[in-house]
Amino acid sequence: MTVIFVFGSNLAGKHMQGSAMTAKKFHGAIEGQGEGLQGRSYAIPVRDHDLKPLPLWRIARSINNLCEFAESRSELQFRVAAIGCEDETFTAQEVAPLFRNMPAQFDLPYVFLTVYAGLSNPLHQTRAIRAQNAAVEVIDGLLERFAHPQDKSEALMMAMMACLQAAREIEGDEFMSQWLMAALKDTMGCKLKDTFTVPA
Repeated sequence: MTVIFVFGSNLAGKHMQGSAMTAKKFHGAIEGQGEGLQGRSYAIPVRDHDLKPLPLWRIARSINNLCEFAESRSELQFRVAAIGCEDETFTAQEVAPLFRNMPAQFDLPYVFLTVYAGLSNPLHQTRAIRAQNAAVEVIDGLLERFAHPQDKSEALMMAMMACLQAAREIEGDEFMSQWLMAALKDTMGCKLKDTFTVPA
């Protein structure tokens, strides 16, 4: 299956930085083309010809066009960058809802998926930070018991799997599958299998 890299662009087609530069260097994005399919990438404009931010309704229209295109090309898989959020033009809370109902062939960035899960709520963010700090303390204490790096790595993996299982029970398989796929692609920068199934 061919993977199409979906990136944020401008109507002038100046692919100068961030995901636009990545699209130009590695995915065939064409200088001067600000929207649509180009090589193995697809441009969604978030800025106009003068590099000023476009209104969200205009971005939403481009995303709808992408959705219609994707529905006609079922053989393609779309990997979406954090469009509009890379340079803080928009927040994830503003952009993520525009991608909420995309077809299953879309891999969304985990910053969008966390918005769908409600982690954008300030109260939830505070709770998440507290939980994260508590988890770090537990893991640090656990690692002190191991002398060999290999043992420490296995302990970390076991802790991670326990956390993933807990999240899976709360959010369900579909969310965890999408979140893991997006997170692994963003953090490791590697090509993963087209399908990813959370182990039972």
